[in-house]
Amino acid sequence: MFPLFQRIPPYSAVPNQPIEISYSEVKKAPANTEWRQYCKGELTDKPLKPDSIPADPNQVYKGRGWEGVGDWLGTGTVAPFNRKYRPFAKARTFVHELNLKSRAEWSQYCKGELTDKPPKPDDIPAGPVQVYKGQGWEGVGDWLGTGTVAPFNRKYLPFAEARTFVHELSLKSKEEWSQYCKGEMSDEPPKPEDIPATPKRTYKDKGWSGFGDWLGTGTVAPQDRKYLPFDKARDIVHILNLKNSTEWRRYCKGEFPDKPPKPEDIPARPHRTYKNKGWAGIGDWLGVGLLSL
Repeated sequence: MFPLFQRIPPYSAVPNQPIEISYSEVKKAPANTEWRQYCKGELTDKPLKPDSIPADPNQVYKGRGWEGVGDWLGTGTVAPFNRKYRPFAKARTFVHELNLKSRAEWSQYCKGELTDKPPKPDDIPAGPVQVYKGQGWEGVGDWLGTGTVAPFNRKYLPFAEARTFVHELSLKSKEEWSQYCKGEMSDEPPKPEDIPATPKRTYKDKGWSGFGDWLGTGTVAPQDRKYLPFDKARDIVHILNLKNSTEWRRYCKGEFPDKPPKPEDIPARPHRTYKNKGWAGIGDWLGVGLLSL
């Protein structure tokens, strides 16, 4: 039994005379899940909370009989952090028998939305990663029995080995790589689990130098390219005898078969690359005088 909770009511008929109520009497307070509303006086069909009953019983009765809100309200509900759960292996065996396929299905099951499944027992946690961390937890795939491993938990091939595999696919672009990872290229073998779909993240600082290198095409993304110094690039462009910005754009697209292809180390957008590095306008770039870009 809790010790008596004493509070002097603001309008006591006898000054400084406390009202005393025992724990057993306190437990007769409205047994419902709307305790906070009741304390605020928002449940008009209930009598007002006496001043001698605390609104925060967990603090007042801590170490003096408090066993949780379920015990306080008489519902029997136990807060998740106070529950006693099955050992990991036994809990996982139960979950395997449910034949759930994904984290989303597990969430639905815990909410009672899968009516063809038995209700989740109270001693099986809805948040198993927190309960079983350090006690056998190896991921949702292991928990559900699907074998799926989250990307951040997967072990990938070393960069050089993975790149060699990818080169053999003969993919031509980042878009084709994305299609391949989604299984949309039926003429190619499925992507192995130990080859990452996002190699840039996985192999950052471990050999990654762009998709051209990864796919074996040699293409380098514009932001990763190394361009000629401004003066040297401009000298080459002057030899082309282009007359305006329109002709420059056409040249960059390869629409002038009588002219040599644009070298990779000359940018298609020189005004960005050489800003504050010598750029003085498209006319100066082409060697025809003053022109607007």
